[in-house]
Amino acid sequence: MDIPSPTIKCPECGTDIPLTETIAAPLIAQIKQENESKLREALELKKDAETKLKEERETISKAKEAIDDEVTKKLNAKLAESEKRQRAQIEEELEAKIKGSEDRSKEIADRLKKSQEEIEEVLKAKQRAELDLQAAKLEAKKEAQAEIATLREQAVKEADEANKLKFAEQNKTIKNLLSQLDEAKRKAEQGSQQMQGEIMEIDLEETLRQTFPWDDIEPIKTGQRGGDLIQKVMSGPGLHAGTVMWEIKRTQAWGGDWPSKAKQDALKAKAELVIIVSDAMPKGIETFGFFEGVWTCRPAFAVAVAHALRQQMDQVANARRMAAGKQDKSELLYDYMTGPEFRARLQGIVEPFVQMQKDLDSEKRATMNRWNKREKQIERVLMSASSLSGDLQGIGGKEVPELPAFSDNDSEEEIE
Repeated sequence: MDIPSPTIKCPECGTDIPLTETIAAPLIAQIKQENESKLREALELKKDAETKLKEERETISKAKEAIDDEVTKKLNAKLAESEKRQRAQIEEELEAKIKGSEDRSKEIADRLKKSQEEIEEVLKAKQRAELDLQAAKLEAKKEAQAEIATLREQAVKEADEANKLKFAEQNKTIKNLLSQLDEAKRKAEQGSQQMQGEIMEIDLEETLRQTFPWDDIEPIKTGQRGGDLIQKVMSGPGLHAGTVMWEIKRTQAWGGDWPSKAKQDALKAKAELVIIVSDAMPKGIETFGFFEGVWTCRPAFAVAVAHALRQQMDQVANARRMAAGKQDKSELLYDYMTGPEFRARLQGIVEPFVQMQKDLDSEKRATMNRWNKREKQIERVLMSASSLSGDLQGIGGKEVPELPAFSDNDSEEEIE
């Protein structure tokens, strides 16, 4: 199928003129030139538009940056202002809280100070009341004594001669009783050592009777010379081995004339041996020993010494009976019991007992130390509890019940 050739109308006559290549070439060239010119113009316009767009974009970007900077500045300013306001508000709140806390602390301190002042005032009032009570008691006692004296004077004045004589007799009796009481007190004070000695004598007598039931043990009567106890040592039924005289002393110091007096008393009592029992020992003797012709020992070692001496006395009696007629019995007994052999044997018998006594004393001291420690601890607890009870009563007054253990009613009754 053939494509029809394009035509153009003549502008003069309106006839369709076929558009051939010869005719169209100049037109095409012209149109092409016009199109190229328009294209160049369009490209230039595009370039100008792009340049203007770029410039406008740059302007917009700069404006945007300026706006952003301005906004940032304003925002930072607003944030700073807001932060400043918030900080100021927080500081005000903190200051208010601190001030409120200080006010509360001051209020608490004032209340504590007031409470302390009230407590001090109560304690002072209590002290004043106690002083007033003591003064009132003394005054009442003085008034009672004065009233008694007045009544006594009135009774004496109003009584007749017989009553006066009766009162005089009563007063004399009272004076005599008071004098006897003073004398009894004086004798009791002076005779305390004598009383202790008598108790010690009775205790030793009972101990010897229980330890040596076959011996004859008799106390010497008070006021009679011859020691305190006489122990007749028996070897068997009817066999008298010898006699021991016991002298009990209850003093703080050793008497220098004790041995000589004891030996004189032993001669009168016909005793072969003398034992002085005392807490005070002569110089050079600690527990027991032979001193100036007599035996001496502390009370704790009396039974041990008695065992040793009695055993040796029994042995001497047997030897004496075997050697009858060869030597006087008193000389034989004295020579043996004052010799080194007897002393060594006695030392061997008593030394174990001495060690046992030392161990017992050590245990006693340890036990006493523990008791004293516990007693002091209990005293500290009681003192603390008593102080606490006193503080509570000083603060609360009668509203706080008083503990019976810390009540001073008993002491007040004793004062009255």
